[in-house]
Amino acid sequence: MKLLVQGDDFGFTKGVTYGIVDAIDNGILRNTGLFANMPDAVLAVSYMADRPQACFGIDFNLVSGPSCSDPKDIPHLVDEEGQFIRSGVRIRDPRWKSEEGRREMFPWEETYREVRAQYDRFVELTGKKPGYLHGHSISHEHYREAIHKISEDEGIPYSQDIQQKYGFLQHAFPEDQRQGFQKQGI
Repeated sequence: MKLLVQGDDFGFTKGVTYGIVDAIDNGILRNTGLFANMPDAVLAVSYMADRPQACFGIDFNLVSGPSCSDPKDIPHLVDEEGQFIRSGVRIRDPRWKSEEGRREMFPWEETYREVRAQYDRFVELTGKKPGYLHGHSISHEHYREAIHKISEDEGIPYSQDIQQKYGFLQHAFPEDQRQGFQKQGI
């Protein structure tokens, strides 16, 4: 049996970035996904070249921070300040409970536009394609479809497909802990 350890949210904050770099340098972390939309993505990228033992992918993020697209082009995804609408708000929306509602909350054109913009930002910052594609936080139909399209168009593996193909287990918090996080808006 092999253990694959992935650290999400590279570039989310300076603290998260430093923690991931430390885990690569001194621990078992070998994969991390960049939050290309966050201001600290530039800092995170500055650590990538010196760590060839790590696979750097992209962690697509539609629930935290600023968008890579012009907020006017993705009005269903951002608030009035151009920040993504947080996952805790999203899952409390009654539309979240149905596929039709989720597709309404995250229209295909807007979802694909932003996922593509984050992919392009990764390439712009790093000068290369990511090692893999990964979705952050809440998952919904248009989001997975957009990531699949980029995976197919660019020839880059999508982590969800790899997990399903090889039967990887993914750590998840127990329901009571997830509910506690939701109450805190996390």
